[in-house]
Amino acid sequence: MIRIFLLLFFWNVSFAQSNEATLFFKDGTSVKGFGTIKKNKIQFRASLNDEPELWDEVLVESIVFDPEDTFVKYTFIKPDKMSKFKVMKVLTEGEVSLYEHVVVDYFDKDDLFGFSYGLNHSQPEKTRHYVQRKNEEFPTLLKDGFGRIKKYFSNCDTLVKKIENNQFYRNDIQQIVEYYNDICAE
Repeated sequence: MIRIFLLLFFWNVSFAQSNEATLFFKDGTSVKGFGTIKKNKIQFRASLNDEPELWDEVLVESIVFDPEDTFVKYTFIKPDKMSKFKVMKVLTEGEVSLYEHVVVDYFDKDDLFGFSYGLNHSQPEKTRHYVQRKNEEFPTLLKDGFGRIKKYFSNCDTLVKKIENNQFYRNDIQQIVEYYNDICAE
């Protein structure tokens, strides 16, 4: 058990330091180097000897990590008109793209009289999924249950029927989007 913990700890530390990555700019150019994601910003450096620089949505389109030939892409997405851009993992791209955003909520511990001790505690991570058609300005947050999913994909009768007949489950959101892109997208 301790070996597994140590392995996971060192893997997380090495990921936090920097992974081989390619940074893609909005002008179509790219650069290879080492990167990581922290607080909705991309930290990137050309070599491990360089100091990392912070990049945001103004110039950068996305970053692609390449751990052992498994491409993992992150991009900046603005969830709605009022929100700031967030770095989201790209799960599927197509007529409808699927994004994943992991949120960790922090709160201050107060005593019975409302005095804060300055201790920050974190709630468990929440994974939120967003879908976005190519012609949509903002993505749609898919909340728990199939109601919003069926409404979003209502122009694809075969997909809605598969959902209603329990051929897809809530955790199958990536397969649902891929099915839509393969079968129903125009």
